Amino acid sequence: MHKSPIQNCLTSTSTSTNSTSTPNALEGVVQVRDKVAERIVLDFADKRVALHLANLERCHVVVTSPVSALSASALRHCTLWLSEAYASVFIDQASHSTLSLAAAQVRLRGLTRCTVLVCANSAPILEDSSDVSLAPYRSWLPAEAHIDERRISNWQEWRVMQDMSWARANEPSPHWMFVHTPPPTLV
Repeated sequence: MHKSPIQNCLTSTSTSTNSTSTPNALEGVVQVRDKVAERIVLDFADKRVALHLANLERCHVVVTSPVSALSASALRHCTLWLSEAYASVFIDQASHSTLSLAAAQVRLRGLTRCTVLVCANSAPILEDSSDVSLAPYRSWLPAEAHIDERRISNWQEWRVMQDMSWARANEPSPHWMFVHTPPPTLV
């Protein structure tokens, strides 16, 4: 069994131990919380887990294998790289962070001064945020990345951000902007 190099900082909650479960069934929820200034590398191999990150400050998080879903809250001065979420990503309250996300659906709420590198199968949703920079996901990939390029190659919806706090269709939102190069902290 492959163990993550940071197994000691994880809280895992199993959702099912039934050996007759389907191969695509969720195998558990993994939580990483209350960390400061840590490099966290997560590899779940072939397990179908949902990941929750909470209350991280100055952390560098790399998720090298796909997860079922990702939720994160209270990220401050962090870098998060996610290989892929099969379903959705929900980030609630992040500041001064860089988030690299590939998912079927991406929802972002309460971001301040963040850069989001995104690849999504539907238009990302932004709520109650300010000073968000948006760039394509492939502009930065870590060496430990395991990406199914065939699966996400047609996911081009990152260009169509839906800002729920800006209802004026004929005017650009003041809450986010496109950027074409990743921030220096990622290179």
